[in-house]
Amino acid sequence: MQGRREALQSANTTRKAKGRETKAHVLAVAAEYLVETGVLPAGRVIAEEVGISKHMANIHLKSLRESGMLDA
Repeated sequence: MQGRREALQSANTTRKAKGRETKAHVLAVAAEYLVETGVLPAGRVIAEEVGISKHMANIHLKSLRESGMLDA
């Protein structure tokens, strides 16, 4: 049982790190688009660029707005 728990904890740690990496990628794409066009891109545009679902792109965008890292 302990080995299974450790494996799950390791998997969760990896998943969390990948989520932060993806969020950073979403921020970079959104910021670049904002600088180039003056408007924040739609979740669909970010999803295509980053290679994630539109739903996940919108979740990351919402989180970035709430944390004050993106204005719009």
